[in-house]
Parts: sequence; C-alpha cells; structure tokens
Amino acid sequence: MKTGTAIRSIIVTSLLLVMLAGVAMAESTTLQDMGVKAFKSLPKVTIYTAKKIITMNPDKPTANAVAVVGDRILAVGSLKELEQAAGGQTYTVNKMFADKIIIAGFISQHLHPFLSAATMTSEIISIEDWVLPSGTIPAVRDRNGYLKRLREANAKLKDPNELLLTWGFHHYFHNKLTRADLDKISSTRPIIVWHRSCHEFILNSVAMKKYGLTRKFFAKQDKSAQEQSNLKEGHFWEQGAMAALSLIGSVIARPERMQEGLKFTENYLHANGVTLASEPGGFLSKPLQDMENAVLGDADTPFRFYFIPDGKTLADRYIDGDLIGETEKIKDIKIWGTVHEGRILPIKKQKGTKKVSHYTPVNQSPKKSTAISDTGIHGHDHHIGCACTL
Repeated sequence: MKTGTAIRSIIVTSLLLVMLAGVAMAESTTLQDMGVKAFKSLPKVTIYTAKKIITMNPDKPTANAVAVVGDRILAVGSLKELEQAAGGQTYTVNKMFADKIIIAGFISQHLHPFLSAATMTSEIISIEDWVLPSGTIPAVRDRNGYLKRLREANAKLKDPNELLLTWGFHHYFHNKLTRADLDKISSTRPIIVWHRSCHEFILNSVAMKKYGLTRKFFAKQDKSAQEQSNLKEGHFWEQGAMAALSLIGSVIARPERMQEGLKFTENYLHANGVTLASEPGGFLSKPLQDMENAVLGDADTPFRFYFIPDGKTLADRYIDGDLIGETEKIKDIKIWGTVHEGRILPIKKQKGTKKVSHYTPVNQSPKKSTAISDTGIHGHDHHIGCACTL
C-alpha cells in the first residue's frame, strides 16, 4: 500500500493541491493501519469529498474522496470505501470541495528563491507576458520596444539617483546591449540590467563607478572572472557576474526587497498548484538561508521546500582537502537544511561522474569545460515547467 506524499496545507479555494497516491483498499485494513508508520498517535481523520479526484496513479486514476490525517494523505477511493476502512476510528466528512476537481500538486524541481525574490520585485521587461497578481506585464521582443520600455521605467523614478534594476533582457530578441546604450538612458542614475538567464549583468557608467566595478577590482579576481568580464561594455557573465554580484548584491537583495519578493514567491507557487519545490545548487550562505527560512520555512508555508547547497562553493573550499567528507557534514547542519523539515539532501559521491553544464553568453564561443570527476558535484541546467506527482 502507498500513502500520499506529505503536504503542508489543504486550505485551497478551488483545488486541493496535494500529492496523491492511490491505495488499494482491503476490507481488513483500517485507516489507522495505513498511517501507523507515519504517526505515533493519530488525530481524527478527515475525509474530503470532491466532484472528481485525479490521482495520477494509473492503477486508480480517479476517485471522489480522499482521507487525510494532519498533512498526510492516507487513502483515496469512494466515500463508502473510506468510511468502511475507517472502521471504529473517529472521522469527519468535509464537503468543501464537493463541486470541485482535486488534482495532484505540481513539483517545481528547480527554483532559486533569491532570484525570484529579486527579479520579480524589479522592473520586468521580458520576452514573454508575466501574469502576476498585480496584473499582466506585457512582453517586448524587439530592440526598439525594449529601449522604449527602459526609458519609460527610468522616467517613472522621481529620484534621479535611485537605482533602476530591471530583469528580462535577452540578446536573442533585444540585440546587444552595452554600457554606452544605458548611459544614453541616464547619466545620473545607476542602471543594472539583469539578463533573463540571471547569469549576466550589464551596467551603465554611473552604476559601475558607484558600486566599485573597476579594473583594479577585477585585477584581483581569478582568471575566469577576468575573462568573463568586459568593463568597456559594462558586461559581466558567469564568473564575471559572480564577481560583480559580490559588489552589487547588497543593493539587489535589500532586506525589504527580499522579504517582499519571498512572500511573492510563496504566494505565486501556491496559487499555481505547487506543493513541493526544491532549490538545487543554492548559495551556501547561512545569512541568505536564514532570510529564506523566515518566509518559506514558517508554519504557514503551504508547500514543502528543499534546499540543496551548491557544489561550486564546496569545491572552492575543499578541493584540496576532504571534499566528500565535508560535503557529508552538511546534512548535519540543521539550520541550513530542508527549509521545512530541518533536513538537507546531501550531495552523494558518484564515481565516474563527468557531467558539467556550460552557459555561453552573447558574443562568446563555447569552451571545453573542466569537470570534477568522482565527487558527485555537477553543473546544472535550468528547466522551466513542473512535473506532476506520480
């Protein structure tokens, strides 16, 4: 028998967004038997009825009732089947979803709350429509249209010294953008354009001077950061972008911006049916994790969220030492672990692993990547979309 994947909340206006697992109902089995492994003492069972329940289980694709204890789904079936299975155990029948269709929740397997919090609170000028709770931000897919929107965004800011942070630029649609282009928008205001990939920044002269992106600074960076930076054009990508982020991160991730953005992220995921999310390759930073935990780790978070630290940081710190041993230790750092359940998913050693992703920015040619083998540390690719729970 299978029990459902745990959920954080069942209070949803139109759908019960949960992960369902079909359960073969045996006449001799009670709901308490089903949940005894998960609960030392079971509270009262609630049976929710619905117009239809789509379970995503091919053996039992549909049902019209689901039995829940706390945040665990015990069984799905007909109301009669679940009432019979309850036996003498206390239960109530809740008909709040009687005219609704309940579906399995979605999994967002690759999400960076830091990025969503910072980008969604910036000036969005992107290649696709963004339908947000505050309204729809229309797409722009040509250079002239992009520059027009950028000028309008600049004009909206009353303080001539206030930062203009914008996200969504893509060179495939908007063509090449440089420091000189941004200087034409404003010679007094700092402007930071965050590429849609989140792997690149383009700054105007005011921003570069204000935040210290100078030749002297980059001369102290490693070779890859220097090679992936173009100060003349104000363009920084990959390791160059990471170096730039060390200087501009404090203005991009102001506490008030992050709090607003993390709450937006929580509401956006919930509204779109996500019941489980994960951040693979998250920055290994306790202050950042504490900030995310304050919103995504509280008792009201309506989904589970898992944090997996990035391998690059671990490699930088311990490549000449006990990399595997230090990696394994992370699972014991409870406060950095799973946002909801205080547990981390450690990076496992996988011998012979040589997979590395490589991102190529505009005007750059792909170069052979050097992989770290026998460590289980991978590069990662970004995917858009969700997968249903099976």
